[in-house]
Amino acid sequence: MKRFWAALLVLSLAIALSAKDIKRPDSYNYLRAEEAIENGEFNEALQYLQKELAVNPKNGYAYFRTAWINLQREENGLALSNIEKALRYLPKKDKEYIGFSHNLKANVFSNLGQNDKAVEELGLAIKAQPEDIDYLNYRGQKYYEMKKYDLSNADYLRVTKIEPGSIIGFLGLGRNAYDQKNFAEAEKNYDYALKLAPEESQCYCFRAECYIEQKKWNRAIEDLVKAVSIDESARAVELMEKINEEPQFSKLMSRLNTEIKKTPAEFTWLYIAGLLNKFNGKPQDAIPFFKKIIEFDENENIYYLMADTYSELGMYEKATESIGRALEEDSTNNNYHWEKAVIAHRMGDMKGSIAAATKMVKNAENEYFPYKARGMVMMWAELYDEAIDDFNTAVSIEPNQIHTYLLRGYCHTKQNNHEAARDDYEKVIETDTVAKTATEAMFAYAMLGDRDKAVEMCDSVLANENTQGALYNAACLYSRLNAPATACRYLQKVFDKGIFELAHIEKDFDMENIRNNEEFERIMNEQRRKQVETVAKMTETTDNTEYEEEEVEVPFTKEGSLCRVKCYINDLPLSFIFDTGASEVSMSMVEATFMMKNGYLGKNDVAGSANFLDANGNVNEGTIINLRNVNFGGLSLNNVRASVVRNQKAPLLLGQTVLNRVGKIEIDNINKVLKITHKIKK
Repeated sequence: MKRFWAALLVLSLAIALSAKDIKRPDSYNYLRAEEAIENGEFNEALQYLQKELAVNPKNGYAYFRTAWINLQREENGLALSNIEKALRYLPKKDKEYIGFSHNLKANVFSNLGQNDKAVEELGLAIKAQPEDIDYLNYRGQKYYEMKKYDLSNADYLRVTKIEPGSIIGFLGLGRNAYDQKNFAEAEKNYDYALKLAPEESQCYCFRAECYIEQKKWNRAIEDLVKAVSIDESARAVELMEKINEEPQFSKLMSRLNTEIKKTPAEFTWLYIAGLLNKFNGKPQDAIPFFKKIIEFDENENIYYLMADTYSELGMYEKATESIGRALEEDSTNNNYHWEKAVIAHRMGDMKGSIAAATKMVKNAENEYFPYKARGMVMMWAELYDEAIDDFNTAVSIEPNQIHTYLLRGYCHTKQNNHEAARDDYEKVIETDTVAKTATEAMFAYAMLGDRDKAVEMCDSVLANENTQGALYNAACLYSRLNAPATACRYLQKVFDKGIFELAHIEKDFDMENIRNNEEFERIMNEQRRKQVETVAKMTETTDNTEYEEEEVEVPFTKEGSLCRVKCYINDLPLSFIFDTGASEVSMSMVEATFMMKNGYLGKNDVAGSANFLDANGNVNEGTIINLRNVNFGGLSLNNVRASVVRNQKAPLLLGQTVLNRVGKIEIDNINKVLKITHKIKK
């Protein structure tokens, strides 16, 4: 909503020379400066303006132009200084420029968070030009932000009287009524705005938002579809994301499918349907829509979305293939390299993740995000010095990105540099002040030990947003607060909404405090099972090959409550412990080092930094290795990830990440066999 109103704040450079008795500058330097501004050449414009002021130090118009450029560059102090000089030297009878100047000054105060002063300056702008509806709209917006609805309404009513055909005043009145939950009044104003402008998508969006709040789902859906059909409104798609509960979500998808059938070659509806399924925890349902687009247009952005969607499903081979296709089309797009880094991280390939993030830095050395991204990867790899270096660079380039401070604070905490960590957390709290969106602040409070404030912020965020992401952040926060029961309760709510990134949860440092909790393991195992079933169903619907079921019996020997099964790992005869309670595959350092020194593992099988291997070729704790082939009972699995544990006597454990891939397993304790039912091609 705010983006729409921001369009009203832009200072126009197409200034009319309407007053015949006002002499405005026409010197060479001033006119060249105006020309440079129109072309977006601000440095050149400033040079001409400086030359102009050197010759004519009382040229108020030149100061105004200089202040305008300062404002575009967010140089608020310089802008304020120059606009004061402009107001000092501008002719008092030039009401147009006086109004422009006070409006610009209001923009500066707004940037500084001083809304009272911004409103005061807008009052002076309106005094200079009482019929200018832009100033009235702007002040109406500021009063709205200050929750002074009566004053805001007064300005919007003046707009409707000055320009009865304008929709802005009626939308402002409607929004004020909506904010006060006077929905009938809001609808009345939105309805009238639509009578004035029946093809204005924003009117439908405002009204749809009002319908959503009243749970008038069918009306909301129709308005949002209409808005998209007019101009592919991004705001409409954002509002569609709020229709995320059943049966309303199914109604929305049914409506979108109707549009898809009406215009099968129109990608917009396919794209939106795919996005909504992806964001609503249904990545398996998003893939067919994205594939349909690819049939018509091998769009790199769709490959990127498919990569992220496959990654959520744990289908990393397809994810890697898809992001590779996107990078083939545009190797300079850092969003694609970041996705590649995330996929590699989820696969346990930290070496590949670091390489992809480093490519981002090489692509854009002067931007903050590549350094922040690589810092995150280094943090995941527990390379905290390197992470802090990158976060420092990111902060120096973009000091207003508060999430970077939070991440750097985590790294300082890991290094027991508590003073530096405190500085970062306090910076986050100082900046992230809007309670209903203060996600970073709630974590900062938790890290500073202020549990009550962290919980208060979390409750405020959840009251504003009930998405999977918000619920997962709540689970992470309560894990940080050492409240495993509450953390698991929110984690269950995440999964109740659909599929979520299991690999991310398994590696997320926010989950460290509950990772060994029984309820956490139960929830994760259940979701792994569901995810495997989902992927299997996807494969069945997309693979035309016919399959039949086969039952294989694999002998085991009993060791207490555990079963030991013979196997081959990269053709090396070993045995593993069949453990339904284990989540991953793991082996001892002794086994891994033996395999490395005898050629059963190579350096290319180490999915991580070379630091995981010492000078003698020994494998260290925490190493992630790729087992090229695991074979037992005639069942063969390729590319199985395994982690190395410290205990030298630890057995080879095959956990759920492998067991879920082989099929249905039953334990026959009488005959001491595992009965595995799996599918084979007919």
